[in-house]
Amino acid sequence: MGTCCNPDGIGVNFFYGEFLYEGGHYAEAKSALEHGLKPPARQGRELADKGRREEIQTLLANVNKKLS
Repeated sequence: MGTCCNPDGIGVNFFYGEFLYEGGHYAEAKSALEHGLKPPARQGRELADKGRREEIQTLLANVNKKLS
């Protein structure tokens, strides 16, 4: 199952979290981003997933600043 079809996937949760963040929905963005960090790296996509996790961590830091 690809990222576009997996509601628990790292990519879909990053982009949804980013969308929520840009709309000012910080608590919901935090939830989506944290959910995106949960799945293990996909076989053969470890490097891409590592990069996406870094993007999630950066955006999550911004979300936390908005929530504090």
